Amino acid sequence: MVRRLPLELLGFLILLPIVGIGLSWLSTALAPPYGLSIFGQGLVTWGLLLMLALLFGLF
Repeated sequence: MVRRLPLELLGFLILLPIVGIGLSWLSTALAPPYGLSIFGQGLVTWGLLLMLALLFGLF
C-alpha cells in the first residue's frame, strides 16, 4: 500500500485540473451562460469535493 500511494497521489494531482476544467465546460454547456448550479454550488465545486472524498477514501 505504501508503494502504491505516491502513484495514486500523482494521479489525483493530474486528474484534479482535468476534472475541474471538464466540469466547468460541462456546466456551462448544460446551462449557458452562467452554468448549472446544484444547491447553490456549481458542478466544479461538487466534482472537486467528490475527488477530495475519494482521496480521503484511499487513506
